Amino acid sequence: MNSNSTMNQGSKKYKDESYIDIGLFFSVLKKRLVWILAIAILFAVIAGVYTSFFVTPMYRTMVKFDIITENYSSNAGSNFSINLATYLNDSEEMAKYVIDALNDGDGTNGEIAKKFSKNDIMRYVSASALNTGVVVAKVECSDAKVAFEIAKAVDWVVSSKYKLPEAAALEKLTDLSTSRPATSPSSPNLKSNVVVAAVGGAVLSYIAFAIIAIINSKIYVEEDLKKHFNLPVLGQIPQWDDQ
Repeated sequence: MNSNSTMNQGSKKYKDESYIDIGLFFSVLKKRLVWILAIAILFAVIAGVYTSFFVTPMYRTMVKFDIITENYSSNAGSNFSINLATYLNDSEEMAKYVIDALNDGDGTNGEIAKKFSKNDIMRYVSASALNTGVVVAKVECSDAKVAFEIAKAVDWVVSSKYKLPEAAALEKLTDLSTSRPATSPSSPNLKSNVVVAAVGGAVLSYIAFAIIAIINSKIYVEEDLKKHFNLPVLGQIPQWDDQ
């Protein structure tokens, strides 16, 4: 068999076989590590700047309620808690009562009530029902005092206006009268955003470099020729300076 047929067989094998050299991935990591780290740091810096200067901080106040259902089954208690959470999430009646409660408060609360519509209140208030029958109501907005005052109004609405079935009682687990407005924002989380951005930048840059390496079919060194064509190297032609 002559050298041409051997080369053709090697070329055919290269074209017909579809494989990925696992060592290639380690090679990419080794060769491009500095670039990967640089891109990760760049992503982290961008995320930090964006989070610090372009994202509005949000403050959260929570109220927890426990529905006591001694004369009902546990399933009934769960249903009651789901109904209360739905009321807090979707009820315009709840929002109206919250605004009424703010208007009945001091002058500051009255000013707060004038700034927000029922739709605003419904957007700020969210609730979830736990399997234990506990309902967690959260009020989150950009002003810590406003979040606190709306949460107090929600507390009053649930305690005074929400109607539970007979033989079911409501026990408040969070006493807002001894609480204070939040001193630190609940979101955004600067540290978490920076870490996620750095990891995401590193992963995406590594994937990009790996794809480039996989689709690159150029021959640079003797090892590339052996890997792609499975042919022995008979010799090398040295490069001469053109002088």
